[in-house]
Amino acid sequence: MKSRSFPFVELAGSILECGTRGPERLEFLQEVSRLILSQTHFDSIQVRARDDRLYYRWTLESASGASAYHRVEPDLSAPTDTPQLEPIRHGVLTGEIPDEHAGGFTPGRSYVGYLDATGETVVILALRKTLSPSADPVLGFVELRSRDRDFDIASQVDALEFLSGLLALSIATRRSQLQLNERVKELRCLYELSQLLHQRDIPFDSLFPEILKIVPRGFQFPESAQAAILLDARKYASDGFEACTAVIRAPLVLDERQCGEIRVGYPNDGIRGMENAFLPEEKSLIDAVAREIEVMLERRLFDEEKRRLESQLRHADRLSTVGELSAGIAHELNEPLSDILGFAELIGDERGLSSAVREDLQRIERSAMHMRTVVRELLTFARKLPEDNEQVDVNALVRETLAFLDGRFKSHGINVSSTLEGTIKPVMGVPGRVKQVLMNIIVNAIQAMPEGGSISVETRSTGSSVKVVIRDNGVGMSHDVQERIFLPFFTTKDVGEGTGLGLSVAHGIVASLGGTIAVESAPGEGTRFEISLPVAGVHSV
Repeated sequence: MKSRSFPFVELAGSILECGTRGPERLEFLQEVSRLILSQTHFDSIQVRARDDRLYYRWTLESASGASAYHRVEPDLSAPTDTPQLEPIRHGVLTGEIPDEHAGGFTPGRSYVGYLDATGETVVILALRKTLSPSADPVLGFVELRSRDRDFDIASQVDALEFLSGLLALSIATRRSQLQLNERVKELRCLYELSQLLHQRDIPFDSLFPEILKIVPRGFQFPESAQAAILLDARKYASDGFEACTAVIRAPLVLDERQCGEIRVGYPNDGIRGMENAFLPEEKSLIDAVAREIEVMLERRLFDEEKRRLESQLRHADRLSTVGELSAGIAHELNEPLSDILGFAELIGDERGLSSAVREDLQRIERSAMHMRTVVRELLTFARKLPEDNEQVDVNALVRETLAFLDGRFKSHGINVSSTLEGTIKPVMGVPGRVKQVLMNIIVNAIQAMPEGGSISVETRSTGSSVKVVIRDNGVGMSHDVQERIFLPFFTTKDVGEGTGLGLSVAHGIVASLGGTIAVESAPGEGTRFEISLPVAGVHSV
């Protein structure tokens, strides 16, 4: 019987040093296995152990590592391709030693024997949390094999048991080191994310790709981790995310509505591609990341609403100032206009006027009447005309307006369609004013289609309001024009073709009724106006 010694102290020191460095599990198992095989003269090693919440099996057939493999098991007793050893392994793990193999067990609950099928010498050593050979619980076992049946193992069992204890300590040390490193990575990830999300001036399309770079750094395997964020109809993802087979996720919730989710995954490359590749702490991490993103989204929505309200306030302030000015101008113009029209009519009654003079008088009257129309629009814009509100049938006003403009539709080559809800409720207003709103918007649509086109008008009820949607497929408007179309005297038409008051007047009338008017448009894509008016009996604040 041949006895082979090995450098025990040097091997023990190397195993402990490896665990202290805290490498990844695969790197740790590979390095320790090669050390043991090269120093103890065994031909193969198998480690089956529980590392934190993960059961795994690692096998290395030779010191070269050419036949190494690693896999996750459902538990420590998962069967392998050596059924003869299963009851012995179970005895090492649990202490329930089978009688027929009792002679092969040592006082330290290790097993030394021979494998009949292959003629190998087999040593199975328990992995314990302490160096005591009788301590429980057992974390797993180390199985060593040698093809030399004359190998004298008995003289080395005590040293090997001590080494297995050192290996268990190294596994525990490595795990503690990794857990600390993981917590540091997670905290760093959350800190970097918080710093990024507090920069309010970064647009979403630039912000989310940066988030996808930061989040994987907080996970066990940052070099393999991929991330994705889904937000309503938008999706942002790392280049390799679609190849991930193991994915954890957390919902993104705004105003009690799930608006998306964040996902982190690993591709199928062994341990990283399995569902139990994620630590429970990493589930907490992705939840914390989701909460940070939710806070950022809420803050962005608040900022957007604040800007919108400030813009509305500035707009209302401008309209109020211009309205007061317009009312003053209108009243100042009314009297001289009346005089002009009155005297023009008196002169026109004189006999013996030449045709040229009469033609000039008619021009004076037409111009004065046009000015009177402008003055009336100014007074309407300034809301200085008396208004007696009554219940108004919006559908009836739509039909009247379309019928009145029918000739203009035909002369401009415009097709008109209407979809009117039959059970629509009445609104409170002055019929003429509401009709003027419809007229101004539809005329504006006609003027936006110099080569012809189509206009559609739709009415519908939405609980406490009635909506009128007017669409055209005309030239459309730029964003800059959309922001200014309700300003008085703003017009894109040529001089003499418009006063720039039509849409301002429409806006003023709708606002006076407690309603809203919104526009959506893009150059070359037409325009959509949506008028919303409160139904009769509903008071708008």
